[in-house]
Amino acid sequence: MANLDLWSNHSIQQFLAWIYGETALGDAGYDGILGVPGDNSCCRTLIRKFEEENALTVDGGLWGWECQQRACLLLTQGISLTDHFSSAEFGCGIAISEDDTPSLHSINCMHYPEVLNHTALRCLERTRQAIGSAIQITSGVRCPDYNASLSGSSSTSRHLLGRAFDCNTLGACSYEDLLEIGLQNGFTYGYVGDGFTHLQYDGSGY
Repeated sequence: MANLDLWSNHSIQQFLAWIYGETALGDAGYDGILGVPGDNSCCRTLIRKFEEENALTVDGGLWGWECQQRACLLLTQGISLTDHFSSAEFGCGIAISEDDTPSLHSINCMHYPEVLNHTALRCLERTRQAIGSAIQITSGVRCPDYNASLSGSSSTSRHLLGRAFDCNTLGACSYEDLLEIGLQNGFTYGYVGDGFTHLQYDGSGY
């Protein structure tokens, strides 16, 4: 089994933006700089706030497993990501129709081995609004071991980066129509699989 590292600095900033809003990152935005314990940078201040709100060790480091474990738990339980989607719908192995056997997951997966890409989620939200009906996520973000356990999955799958979603509209439109609408609303690639439409975003942007 693969042993996963902590999220990258950019991914940590994406998580903080989900919790506190993208404007909370300040003018620097997604610059990949977390700051150092004790300083007053926007990112360091947000990490300190997150630690305080969740009874974690404040300024114990830049970002450790204590922070990430709590962050993954919050994402698994569900925080609002867009008008129509919650993080509880996208976790590794917990999306509809997936098997969540612990032995299938990489070490430290915790259902959120990577943070969902904001731009990809905006594409999904626009697709949802264009269809005017619910989109069910059948596979969201994946850890390497879980991804490898799925038949036909690629070792370079964009699910590993939080940039791809397998989904359907529960009969509101065909898989083919879902693909076409998704591509019209920002997704850069997709295909129709066996009982799902794969939508992914490969462009720039966090």
